[in-house]
Amino acid sequence: MSSSRPLRWGLLMLAPLLLAPLATLRAADGPPRPNVLFLFADDQRADTIGALRNSVIKTPNLDRVDATHEGQNTPWWPGEGAAVKTRESPFNPRVVMRRSLIVPLVACLLVTTPLRAAGRPVKVFILAGQSNMEGKAPNALLDHQATDAKTRDLFAHLRKDGQWVVRDDVFIKFLDRKGPLTVGYGSPGRTGVELEFGTVMGNHFEEPVVLIKAAWGGHSLYKLFRSPTAGYPAAEVLQKELDQAQANVKKNNEKNKKNDPLPTLEDIKKPYGSSYRNMMAEVKDVMDNYETMFPALKGKKLELTGFVWFQGWNDQYGAQDEYASNMKHFIQDVRKDLHAPKLPFVIGVMGQNGSKPAAGAMLTIQKAQLAMNDVPEFKGNVKAIRTDVLVDKAAEELYPTWQKNLEEWKLVGGDHAYHYLGSAIWFNRIGKAMGEAMLELLKDQK
Repeated sequence: MSSSRPLRWGLLMLAPLLLAPLATLRAADGPPRPNVLFLFADDQRADTIGALRNSVIKTPNLDRVDATHEGQNTPWWPGEGAAVKTRESPFNPRVVMRRSLIVPLVACLLVTTPLRAAGRPVKVFILAGQSNMEGKAPNALLDHQATDAKTRDLFAHLRKDGQWVVRDDVFIKFLDRKGPLTVGYGSPGRTGVELEFGTVMGNHFEEPVVLIKAAWGGHSLYKLFRSPTAGYPAAEVLQKELDQAQANVKKNNEKNKKNDPLPTLEDIKKPYGSSYRNMMAEVKDVMDNYETMFPALKGKKLELTGFVWFQGWNDQYGAQDEYASNMKHFIQDVRKDLHAPKLPFVIGVMGQNGSKPAAGAMLTIQKAQLAMNDVPEFKGNVKAIRTDVLVDKAAEELYPTWQKNLEEWKLVGGDHAYHYLGSAIWFNRIGKAMGEAMLELLKDQK
């Protein structure tokens, strides 16, 4: 054999690694080029991993690599033993490697090089609702429980080097705040379900993730979040509301010697659906201006991927019997207005009852939310999950006497029952469950 042949074969072997970046070159101001992962194994059967139809050997991580790259990882194998030669040849061009192995490997590398998520769209999720979607777990409580020996294991995956992780692959916009996902994107000084939900999404997707949170405390589905096809309430209901509003203004005018104009029917109608419209405006704002909001996403495309709803409290006061109808209209209208007819939709069922059975209007709304799982057109694309079963029992047990044990209470909770006790553990469990439910829906749609 000519002394130059081993060198030629060695260079042939290294060529894909040297040329791989050329397959993903972009303009200087474009997204960073993907990494190249060279998986090299010898003495393996042709069907060693599960993705290659092995029903005995379990290789979930390698199977995910294959699935993520949509089956573009082409398997190649030699027709004879090549153990020592195959191990040494990528690093020593003087070692001869059999052509039956080298040529397929070169082809495989060239095929799989530009497979990472650089050109794939950013995954966008909308998180909407009222105060519990805002998030009510005090940041100080998270700081304590993340370092307390009794609870720190529950938060360990959210921290690194004694600090909260600031994700570089998940971004969030919540009204006037925006940035990389970390603690503190709830109500001022607080955190909500977005922390764990975003963590689940970020860990699952290779592509970056954007969360758009549109939440306002005290807003009902019946009125402020009312969607277009739900229409206005009956005429007699609006007239009763108008009569009451006019009576209030008259009384105030007489008491304060003022002459404020009386409200009109149009004034009564105007608030209906206002939060729905504001939610859609938030979504449009991010979709139009995300490159300015999040410079790391410049040059990337967005893909609306899922919707999460967490709401219900204010509908208990007279609107509970309409909830199922309004919820169905809401889902249909969101999908229509966002041009996403099968947009995966996760509903966090109100569960402030915790370990106790729900009753009255709360039970009615729970049943209405869970009923969305059984609507024929929502099968496989809507999932309502219970939140009461995720209760933080330590906070629940101490809550009845929180005023007498304030310092102890601050170590487990931070709000009242209607805000899930302000429990960081409860909010995190709910966020994680929402994320897992979303992934189930996305898997079913493939």
